[in-house]
Amino acid sequence: LRRAAALHRRAGDAFGTGYSLMRLGGALARTGRLDLAQRALDAARPLLAHGPMPAAMAPYFHAAGFVRKLAGDLAGAREHYEKGLSIYRSAGLEGDATQLCGGLADTNWALGALDAADTGFREVIATMRGSSGGTELVLGVNLTNLAGVLVERRAHPQARAAEVVS
Repeated sequence: LRRAAALHRRAGDAFGTGYSLMRLGGALARTGRLDLAQRALDAARPLLAHGPMPAAMAPYFHAAGFVRKLAGDLAGAREHYEKGLSIYRSAGLEGDATQLCGGLADTNWALGALDAADTGFREVIATMRGSSGGTELVLGVNLTNLAGVLVERRAHPQARAAEVVS
């Protein structure tokens, strides 16, 4: 990804440079190098914001939210996730929206926003059950997370039902 960014930069392709930097930021975050991830995202943002594809800001906000979440800034993560989700939905990218919705629901749960978390997990579950694009693992994770939210709300019978539904 570093090489891709350098090649795009050398070719004068600002959007390609920004996209490569955004992907690099996500990769760096997944390896725990949050400072470097944030620097890559900071460099990517203006290149993507003025690029030919406005929807490219959605994965930027997704990656930026992930970095904020790993850094412990849950409110900042939620803000970025909400922006990305709005762009994905406006662009009709429902598969990407569903993936981001799960991350947003998880963040809302961590923030104690149980109603929002419950709604988000249910949305992901319903979408995944209605399509062939999801995986059983992702569905299982969201069912388990919904059960966790329901336990926190002391809705134990509903939580047990969520855990056994596949």
